[in-house]
Amino acid sequence: MPTRRTKRGELRTDLSGDYDVLICGASFAGLAVARELAGATRPDGSPARVLMLDRYEIGERQTSACGIPTTWLEALDLMGSHRQT
Repeated sequence: MPTRRTKRGELRTDLSGDYDVLICGASFAGLAVARELAGATRPDGSPARVLMLDRYEIGERQTSACGIPTTWLEALDLMGSHRQT
């Protein structure tokens, strides 16, 4: 799979593994789906594994995702991954 350089370099997130849901795009629609799936469980009761992919890293450039309500970031446990300017 081709990769591109990122600000995080070698610290980029490892995407290997099995997931129940793949969300492509972290704009409003993708974030809404992720919010709905927060806390979802598999039939065996274990937490569902959700992977959200976006072309850019959080904070790498301004997109409509920059308008996400902070309550959503809190619910998705992402408060530490954004930058407010």
